[in-house]
Amino acid sequence: MPKISTIHNWAVRETPVANRLIADDDVRRFSIVYAGNFGRAQGLATVVDAAEILSRRRQDIEIRLLGDGLEFDVLRERAQSVQGISIEPRVSPAEIDTVIANADAVLMHLRDEPLFRITVPSKTQAYLAYGRPVVAAVAGEAAELLAQSGAAIVVRPCDAEALADAIAQMADLPRERRQAMGAAGRRYYFENLSFASGMAATLSVIDSAKAAA
Repeated sequence: MPKISTIHNWAVRETPVANRLIADDDVRRFSIVYAGNFGRAQGLATVVDAAEILSRRRQDIEIRLLGDGLEFDVLRERAQSVQGISIEPRVSPAEIDTVIANADAVLMHLRDEPLFRITVPSKTQAYLAYGRPVVAAVAGEAAELLAQSGAAIVVRPCDAEALADAIAQMADLPRERRQAMGAAGRRYYFENLSFASGMAATLSVIDSAKAAA
């Protein structure tokens, strides 16, 4: 038995995604959503910079950031002059379910610092459980998990050009491909990161320790 076993946390809510209210064949802009904390660790100024880059190239992408935190007011003021991005207050869990259900993809960004390379944000599990494709600008273990899931386009953090390219790449994928990515992520979550898989792994460690005693 290895001396150290890793068992990841699971999503706080493993509920099904709310029903999609927007028909898939509706003519509309590609929508990508971030939901969560607006802190220094998230480095969301890079997302605003990426939105500005995208606004100069195309008009068919909408970036929505919902949440609150220390950087909320600064980011909202900065984003007011940028087309294609909105900064919105936190909403209830039920409302965010609907927002994400109607999004084409979800977004994650975390600054590249040594501590964060060994940190898996809870958003990782939550996004995969939602069954939506992910654009992630993260490094370290979170990047590895997302790449393994088959649900994500992963780029280096704090690089607005790379993030803008990744969002555009996701927007240009066929809808069926994005749906397949979301389904792969949700499957990966329940097989590797869910409460049930975590409990099974925990019991396996306990049983191995008892057998070796």
